[in-house]
Amino acid sequence: MTKKKENSGKKKNDYDPKKEWIGVDLDGTLAKDDGWQGIEHIGEPVDAMVKRVKRWRNAGKNVKIFTARVDDPDSIPYIKAWLTGLGLGDMEITNVKDRYMKELWDDRAKGVKKNQGVVENTAFPLWSAISNEID
Repeated sequence: MTKKKENSGKKKNDYDPKKEWIGVDLDGTLAKDDGWQGIEHIGEPVDAMVKRVKRWRNAGKNVKIFTARVDDPDSIPYIKAWLTGLGLGDMEITNVKDRYMKELWDDRAKGVKKNQGVVENTAFPLWSAISNEID
């Protein structure tokens, strides 16, 4: 027997595009992955991603750091200091997706076509086709 969902009082179309955000992974994406060396160590910055994040933020986009490191709250001050040292300022750090996350930039993620389950890679269409055959 399925439970009937209670109405929370919110309208069905209560989506607020102003809350949209881009998630950027830390280790291996924004910072070089040197292997785990403790919460205080974060690799050297990946310049292309740092520039991209600065560009997004300067354009008014909401960018959050999306990292498993926040499973240990003691890691947050180290991450914030690292970001500040790069001129990225105070950014939200999370490991939780929500409906407002529009993109995730992550070295481990694979792009998948919505509702289809096949690899999507617009930068390398041939590789995308091959990946769908071999994965």
